[in-house]
Amino acid sequence: MSWRRVLPVVLLAFAASASISYGQPIITDGLSIYYSFDSVDEDGIWADGSGNGLDGLTVLGDYDSNSDGLDDIRLDTEVKKVGSGSVWFDTLEQAGVDVNIKEDRIGICDPSADYIDNCDKAIDNDLIPVNGFTVAAWVMVEETGQDQALWQHRAEGGGFTHTQVQSNGNIRTTLRDDSGTNLVNVNDALYNGGPVEWGEWFHWAVTYSQPDPNDLGSWAVYVDGEVAAAGLGESIEELGGWGLNPQQGAMLGMVPDFNRQLAGHLDEFYLFTRGLDEDEIMAIYLGPPDGVPGDFDGDGELTAADIDLLGADIRSPSGESKYDVNGDGSVNGDDRDFWVVNLKNTYIGDADLNGVFDSGDFVKVFTAGEYEDGIAGNSGWAE
Repeated sequence: MSWRRVLPVVLLAFAASASISYGQPIITDGLSIYYSFDSVDEDGIWADGSGNGLDGLTVLGDYDSNSDGLDDIRLDTEVKKVGSGSVWFDTLEQAGVDVNIKEDRIGICDPSADYIDNCDKAIDNDLIPVNGFTVAAWVMVEETGQDQALWQHRAEGGGFTHTQVQSNGNIRTTLRDDSGTNLVNVNDALYNGGPVEWGEWFHWAVTYSQPDPNDLGSWAVYVDGEVAAAGLGESIEELGGWGLNPQQGAMLGMVPDFNRQLAGHLDEFYLFTRGLDEDEIMAIYLGPPDGVPGDFDGDGELTAADIDLLGADIRSPSGESKYDVNGDGSVNGDDRDFWVVNLKNTYIGDADLNGVFDSGDFVKVFTAGEYEDGIAGNSGWAE
């Protein structure tokens, strides 16, 4: 199925279905959105692995950039940085084609509005940045001779956040408050002292924090886990509620005036409602430890044996942090739910862990012969 259509810039806000898989975020405190870009469904929806259900929507125009019959934004399982895939903005125009055609992006919904366009539920206010934010991702950009947007959103007044790779390979970050006053305006943050390397992966992050509206906020731009530029805001202006205007939008890979088209790849995108510190940015840059999250027996797969080990640790805590799979500092039933829904990408009740909850699961449970046998604690996940 093709997603080649012109739609308002939106994010589908519903719980991720079991047909979409995603990795596990490294940090969850203050996390609004996490896209692993490991898979996409047939409607062009990229699952939000934060557990908040803020899925991203592929929005394409009518023009096929390479005249190859393939969607200009699609999953790439060959070129990726983390996990099993990345999102490919395959938007390099053919020679002789009008390079001013810019129309492809991943849209993100308006959190301040209850039911806008394809948003089918109100978004929790706790997920909207108010006095700080962090955006981060792995990025690979191709040389186009033009500026290329990474992340952009507009607020309800005149404010916005904007980050891009400039045509000269430097990194730009701009933040304005709702009155249009510049809080941050960095035009030439450098990558390892120079421009980015076209066609090579680098990790990028931007943080801003203003806990006291009477003080200047602090900001930093990170490249490959290290501070590339940092300072204080240019004005003492309260950031205020960042209601993202649905008419202006929020997006990856373009700006709202349909310009600065990204050409390249993104992987492991994060949006937080707070400014992360240097250690946290480094942790995201370094990525998960070796192995599969939730694979407690080390066989390289997520099986009933793993969830049984998790269940045993919930009943008799060992203190091992590996069982805190949702990263909230505790090991309890929430970790079991996270393992099933977010890591295994299935449903509670899927006894055979095949990704489907159906009559076969009842057969498996009843065949085990332990249902209502009166023996406490003798049954595992599949029993």
